[in-house]
Order: sequence, then C-alpha cells, then structure tokens
Amino acid sequence: MMKLTSVLLTLFLFTSNCNSTTTATPESIEQSIAALVEKNSYEEALDLLKQEDPSKPEIVALLVDTHYKYGIYLEYYEKTQTMRDKMTSALRQYIMALKLNPSHEGSIAEIQQIISIYKTFPDRTLPADIHRELSALGLDGGVASE
Repeated sequence: MMKLTSVLLTLFLFTSNCNSTTTATPESIEQSIAALVEKNSYEEALDLLKQEDPSKPEIVALLVDTHYKYGIYLEYYEKTQTMRDKMTSALRQYIMALKLNPSHEGSIAEIQQIISIYKTFPDRTLPADIHRELSALGLDGGVASE
C-alpha cells in the first residue's frame, strides 16, 4: 500500500508540474521558435513570441529574426500566392522587423531589392499601407502608392 501511495503521489506531482504555467526560459523559447521556423510555421512562432515579455532584448531579437525569415520564405519559397502578393507579404514582414530594429541590414537589403524590381515595371505601385510604412522608414525608393 505504501508503494502504491508513493507512486500515486509522484504521478500527481508530475502531472501538476506539467500543467503549471511558468514563463519559458530563454533557451526553451529559442528552441521552440527554431523548431517552428524549421517547419515554416511562422505565424505560430510569432503568436508564441507575442505571449512573451516584449521588453526583453532576447525576445525582440527573436521577433526580428522570425519576421525576417518569414519575409525570406514568402519572397523566395511561397508557392501559393501570385508574385505581387508574395512581394507585398514579404515587405510587410521586413517592415515589422525594421519597426523592432530600424538598422536590420537583411530587411533593408531585401526591401531595396524588391523596390528595385518594382521600379522596372511601368506603372507599378505599392499598396498604400506599405508605401506609407516604407516612406516613414525612408525606403519607398520613389515607387508610387496605389
């Protein structure tokens, strides 16, 4: 009987620990985000990060990196959207990364590349919200707004 009580007590403590709400350690959140990004589950990764403390520099860095990688995925690997939709979706992700880190070189470079492509097409315009955001960042490249 004593052995059964010990087993039940151990089982109870284990299951109650599994259900407790504790904040994730930096290592575990990084691992969780890396695993989600590896599976191209960017929305889920961003949702998980939004539950964390945005004042922590490591969380901001993870957010920037995830937005940037999501933009890369949309720009180069997404197969279900039109080219225009892919580029505008990617631009939105790069803008989010730059809002968190205005000097993020990867996002700046990708935005400049997309803008240079837009400029090769006559009468090509950017959606108004993206144009407004890029203008505020000084990155609209002279492309007109819709």
